[in-house]
Amino acid sequence: MLLIFVGLACTPSSFAQSSREQAMELAKEALALEENLSVDSLQLRRLEPAEWPDASLGCPEAGKTYAQVATSGYRAVLSAEGTVFRVHVGGGNAVVCGEALRAAGFTPRSGPTFAKGPEPPIPQPTKPALKRLVAQASRDLAERLRSLHSSP
Repeated sequence: MLLIFVGLACTPSSFAQSSREQAMELAKEALALEENLSVDSLQLRRLEPAEWPDASLGCPEAGKTYAQVATSGYRAVLSAEGTVFRVHVGGGNAVVCGEALRAAGFTPRSGPTFAKGPEPPIPQPTKPALKRLVAQASRDLAERLRSLHSSP
């Protein structure tokens, strides 16, 4: 009888929900620690499954090497005090990715928003050299799209 109960308690859907909740908590804890924030001040905006080709969880740091093993996990978007953060979770680890995204007029919604919610703002570089590269890439893309659109 005990085996049946354990089998029912560990169905794939309950395991996935548990894994999702653990990922959400791990993301919040990692962000709170790195940004010196209260876990209670963090609001989950989105949490979606992700797959990364290595242990960097999609956020490699220059000069570091990572185990070349496919890693399943979650991509989280959290907010606190008008700032949006990306956190990747997988393999029992969480990584705060990139710079915080400060959005003018951004107001966090109450409660979690998952994959179908609005996209967070795209981060803009702050260094002049990077700004020039982004502008150049934008112009190049616009030209390529125009030429594709105008060709017969």
